[in-house]
Amino acid sequence: MTAAKLAVPILAFAGALLFAGAAHAAPALIACLTAHRDEMKALNTQIAGLEQTKVTPGGVTTKHGECAHRLQTIRGAQLLPATDKNTADHREKISCLVVKKTLIEQQCNCEAKGLAFSGNPAAIDNTLAAEKKFADAEKAARPKGNLRNTPEVREIAKDVDRVRGCYSPQVIEIINRATAAVEKIGKAAR
Repeated sequence: MTAAKLAVPILAFAGALLFAGAAHAAPALIACLTAHRDEMKALNTQIAGLEQTKVTPGGVTTKHGECAHRLQTIRGAQLLPATDKNTADHREKISCLVVKKTLIEQQCNCEAKGLAFSGNPAAIDNTLAAEKKFADAEKAARPKGNLRNTPEVREIAKDVDRVRGCYSPQVIEIINRATAAVEKIGKAAR
């Protein structure tokens, strides 16, 4: 069996594990990932090449670049506040490629779920801000002394988890409705 023929069942299985309703969404996910296969392969090759490149630290202390910060925002990873210029420049090149790859993967997942997707930095920032507001409302809705949310809040949180990683006004609206519902539950519990 060729690698390409083997990849299709693996992608279908991975898609089934990634999100609910994958039975009807898996073909869409596979089609999207297949459409971007050459681009993803090129990005992986470039990333691997850069990661194997030895960088000699040096230069003035500088902050990380825009791509490194975007990657931090998308993945929630922590960056060191500053590093030497050579290392920061090298890390920025890698981060730009990883951001492109991550956004393609997220776009395919979101579109397979029937959700709109935008790689626009403002859409990403606004969606992540809505997710944070939801997380804060969810935390506030917990009964005092109880570390677990109520069943109603857990059900609402499942809807938010389903759209996580998708950036668009549509997703922001879904998260905002969920936040309002959780806030209402929190107020009623007080």
